[in-house]
Amino acid sequence: PLQRLERARRRSVLRSLPGFISQLTLLLNAGMVLSSAFEVAVEHTTDGKAEDTGGKNETDYFQRRIRSIYHSMKNANGSLHRELQSFAEESGVTDFMRISGIISDNINKGAELTEKLERESDSLWQSRKLRAERQGQAAETKMTIPLAIFLLVLIIITVSPALLQL
Repeated sequence: PLQRLERARRRSVLRSLPGFISQLTLLLNAGMVLSSAFEVAVEHTTDGKAEDTGGKNETDYFQRRIRSIYHSMKNANGSLHRELQSFAEESGVTDFMRISGIISDNINKGAELTEKLERESDSLWQSRKLRAERQGQAAETKMTIPLAIFLLVLIIITVSPALLQL
């Protein structure tokens, strides 16, 4: 059960991260500061979903964690990049770790954030497309045997009246 929970959390991060980073990049390109862009992205990404489920549904794990980072940053004066790094390490998603490193480099060294996040966003969307294609191929493979059985049953039903007449 614990491994299933970890896989569900990892899938949640992998599914939600590209959209979140794209939105964050868009807001940064519009001229917002990182903390303000993060706040708007969190407000738009979650839209109250984390409170509706009461934390019981693991599909919104990413949204709940991002919202908790936002509340920690706002109410407890927590550090955005440290909170993101700890979440990235906890999730174990290498793409997320790389993005948190980019944000940390921007805060510590003043590196160009928007260009790097745009490249990472494109990379995340490409990997999400590849994962979706692989899942589609796996589903197609799993459906081959039931479809073959269904075809065989249809052939038997169609041919049986002719065979009974002989």
